[in-house]
Amino acid sequence: MKRVIGVFVVCLMLAACGDNVKISSHEEGINAQLNVMDEMFTVLEGVEDEASARAARDDIEKLGQKLHEIATQMSKLPQPTAEEMKALAGNTEITKRQQELFGARMAKQLMKLAQYPELSEALTSAIGKMEKPK
Repeated sequence: MKRVIGVFVVCLMLAACGDNVKISSHEEGINAQLNVMDEMFTVLEGVEDEASARAARDDIEKLGQKLHEIATQMSKLPQPTAEEMKALAGNTEITKRQQELFGARMAKQLMKLAQYPELSEALTSAIGKMEKPK
């Protein structure tokens, strides 16, 4: 329980730091990525017309850059051990957040992505920036 509270506090600190997030563990990196994805869905939820779709596209592109910065930092971390991977896979808070973001919230936004193709392109590009830098 103390570990979960510690991770939550770190996430709050990361969110408060804005663009200058420093990632020191894979768990912090995953949580930072989820925070950015949460921001992306909040942006999508605000889209109601063509003008807000254009503004959202720009915001999503900026958030994509944040994802790239996080991925770059994570790529510099040592590879997680098997034990660390098992702990990450068993982290119910991370799993719960992933399910929330990519389940219900994403489903609600799929119609907007179909209605405004530029949003779909921006989101696809932004998510692609989470890949490990080459």
